[in-house]
Amino acid sequence: MNKAQCLNGLAVLFLLILLTAGGSACVGQPDIESRAWIDFPLEDSEIFVGSPVLITSHLYAKDGVKEFGISVNGEVITQGPPLNPEETFVEISQEWIPEKAGQHTIEVAIYDPNGIASSKARVDVTVIGEIASPQPEETSSPSPLPSQSPVVETTLAPTSTRASLPTFTPPSPTAEPTIPPDTTPPNISNLQASVDPIVEEPCQPDSVTISAQVSDPSGLSQVKLYYRVVKGGQNGTWQTPAMGAAGGDKYQLTLGPNQLKASMNPYGGSILQYYVKAWDNKGNIAQSSSGNVHIQVCVQ
Repeated sequence: MNKAQCLNGLAVLFLLILLTAGGSACVGQPDIESRAWIDFPLEDSEIFVGSPVLITSHLYAKDGVKEFGISVNGEVITQGPPLNPEETFVEISQEWIPEKAGQHTIEVAIYDPNGIASSKARVDVTVIGEIASPQPEETSSPSPLPSQSPVVETTLAPTSTRASLPTFTPPSPTAEPTIPPDTTPPNISNLQASVDPIVEEPCQPDSVTISAQVSDPSGLSQVKLYYRVVKGGQNGTWQTPAMGAAGGDKYQLTLGPNQLKASMNPYGGSILQYYVKAWDNKGNIAQSSSGNVHIQVCVQ
């Protein structure tokens, strides 16, 4: 029987004596609800780094050991119920391999159903450095007997006269220039109407062409004309058709009777309100000032 087994047996015997004494104690002495013991390692034991240690403990709980936990220096290495949570007296073993030298505190705790430690046991142990590996003993070999060495003719190797190659040092990479993001909206200018006023159909002129100069260094994704017909206190519906490119930076769109009726019908005796909106390829948006064209009633 090894030392750990002897200690375990003594701990069990001690607990049985304690429980027997508690059962015959005088009336009025409080019962022990729970208790924990650490059988191995013992207090102030010395342990080597990297050597496995079997932490052995016994736990007692009046209503059964429902959950336990073993920690080293406050860090839990195992926690959970024992094999039979209904037993009031159980033995727990857990292997621990110390990784660094120094003082270490081992704690074993019993937890109640609310997760609170109702009883704890602790021991302090000292972990020392690794055991030095034994070095192999040097064995002396017998000295060889003196013998006549043959004469060896030495031939000198020719010395290389080749010039050393120059060392090539690659140039340091240059940082790529940072291009600032494009936040400039398109430029809209020279907004105008081809004629003012116009007349409702069938009188002439019944159409008007709205044009503008629109440009952007990153390119344009779309250019739209926003227009509506306004008469007295009535506002027509905003219409937003796309404008077509007319060469260079010029964009234009012609509005006739059908386009005007889409905003308000009838539209004679009103005002056409319009402006231009443009988007570039970087998502920047620009909007022009507004313009007006008078629409007169056709009298025949």
